[in-house]
Amino acid sequence: MKVELLSIGDELLIGQVVNTNAAYLAKQLNKIGLEVAYISVSADTKEAIIEALTMAHSRANLLLVTGGLGPTKDDVTKESLCAFYDDQLEEDPEVLAHIEFLFDTYIQTPIRPANRTQALLPKKAEVLKNEVGTASGMWFNHLGVTAIFLPGVPREMQHLMETVVLNRLKSMSSLIIRYRTLMTYGLGESAIAERIASIEEELPAELSLSYLPNFGRVRLRLLAKHTSESKVKELLAHYGDMLVSRIRDIYFGDEEDGGLAVQVLKAAKYANMTIASCESCTGGQIAAAITEIPGASSVFTAGFVPYQTAQKIGLLDIDATLISSYSTVSAEVAEAMALNTRLKTGCSVAVSTTGNAGPSKGDSDEPIGTVFIGISTEARTYAQKFMFGNLRERVIEKASLKALEMLYREIIK
Repeated sequence: MKVELLSIGDELLIGQVVNTNAAYLAKQLNKIGLEVAYISVSADTKEAIIEALTMAHSRANLLLVTGGLGPTKDDVTKESLCAFYDDQLEEDPEVLAHIEFLFDTYIQTPIRPANRTQALLPKKAEVLKNEVGTASGMWFNHLGVTAIFLPGVPREMQHLMETVVLNRLKSMSSLIIRYRTLMTYGLGESAIAERIASIEEELPAELSLSYLPNFGRVRLRLLAKHTSESKVKELLAHYGDMLVSRIRDIYFGDEEDGGLAVQVLKAAKYANMTIASCESCTGGQIAAAITEIPGASSVFTAGFVPYQTAQKIGLLDIDATLISSYSTVSAEVAEAMALNTRLKTGCSVAVSTTGNAGPSKGDSDEPIGTVFIGISTEARTYAQKFMFGNLRERVIEKASLKALEMLYREIIK
């Protein structure tokens, strides 16, 4: 079974919108044992859509298409389908009644002629009623290929997948596909590969291991395929635990149980500790990563973003002579930021960041990419220096992750 995902939309091709639909669909299909072989994107033109459909039908057994089903003139997917499948549009009374109901009940504006055209659907298609929107899904069976067309609006597409499509697709595969992703921080992929080489060599055929490095971390993804759910779970548990035994000093939990910020919160709750942050160069990303998690208020007390030097002095009572002597980007200032944050908030452990993320150096002569991360507990206050490169986005992301890593290590000591 070869599966292809096709996304339609100029906004995807020009980088204006990230293709989150494809990522969602791939994950959902994997859960029911269907592996995606191809992901493609088409422009919003009849010629491009027909070309993409022709290619997909030549190499896939199952095709899922998202986008291009709106009421505006640039949405030509249905016109393209009629050309490709030698079909014609006809009005579906039930779909039209549903659109009118949505306008009368929720939208509460007069329905426009363009919206009524969304009830015009290819005659050969099985209509998939969209309960939460005006663009219907469509199901075609053509020359041995199952092609499913879904709205591009993520909420509507996901609703149709979860209420209609996935249940019908389950019968297409008897394979069970599951994965376990180990999060590691502090060691590069080649060094990790050396540690776990003997385990990797003895992995059974049903298991594969992938290295996923990004922003100072390496994720190890074990992918298991089998016809038995219990066998898949057994493989992931056994070999995953074997890997953890080799990398315990850099292992920060399974990604499926939550990211690094989740692990920090879990560890803090278990240790009955509270956290506060004081961020300069990271601009609040540490606090954002923690506070987006439900229940964070039981652990996270406060976050400061004293971006300007004057605010470090006025808001946090950092000694001006300390800054003039060592500059804002220094171990001494990072320590003072962490210490004063802990004292002001009364938390158990505080983390601070100060650095030159670029593109200019600001109030310090330290090279771009230099970041000092401070940690303060009742037992000790210290700071570490890091060099995170010269790309601003990477510097901020790496510094935020390293700060969370240092927090985690301090909490579990």
